[in-house]
Amino acid sequence: KGIYFDRDLAVDEQGNLRISSDIKDVFDFFFSAIEEEELDVVLARIEEYLNYKLEDPALTQALKALADYVDYKAAVYDLEAAFSEKIASFSATGQQVSLGGEYLSLVKERLELVKQLRQEHLSVELHEAFYSEREQYDDYMLQKLQINADPALSPSQKQASLKILDSQMPRAFIESRQSANPVALLREATQSASESDPEALYVQRVSTVGEPAAQRLSELDAERAKWTSRYN
Repeated sequence: KGIYFDRDLAVDEQGNLRISSDIKDVFDFFFSAIEEEELDVVLARIEEYLNYKLEDPALTQALKALADYVDYKAAVYDLEAAFSEKIASFSATGQQVSLGGEYLSLVKERLELVKQLRQEHLSVELHEAFYSEREQYDDYMLQKLQINADPALSPSQKQASLKILDSQMPRAFIESRQSANPVALLREATQSASESDPEALYVQRVSTVGEPAAQRLSELDAERAKWTSRYN
């Protein structure tokens, strides 16, 4: 109640639906209520919205995209259920999941299977419009995690590998990452670096927020350690 939503869906000169991420945004807006309403109610709301906004042939094309998207989401739901059991096995002993080794292999396997489901259930155009940016981000982050978790690499080698990885990405992608929340970026980049390895942690901080900020964070670590000792 009380939420205003009005997103126009573009059509071309012949009245065909223009494929873009706006279509997914419309679907996901209504699916955000899936815990409050039954699926058939949510689908009826989407169909009502599409009928209000579009005419054929765009309407028929949008309804087909919706059906394909629902089939894809159902397949992903089953996949996630299976992988949740696998991931749970890593923490069955009560220990924190380690971001390396077998765990990252499991993450990679899941990403590849999800991508296959997108290819199976969505047209090439829908797949590209809905998930190209997401898949680029997922691949990038997985490679970063794999570099950070590689025990064969020294901190300096990890930093060099991360710079090479950034150089291979589109400029717009890196700029958008740099303009994101710096705190979130810092947590993301250092989640696999342990405070028990100050050198590795420092290298990750330098690659994320620069040397001056990394130095200040090291000083903050020292102050926190002093305070913890005093408190104890």
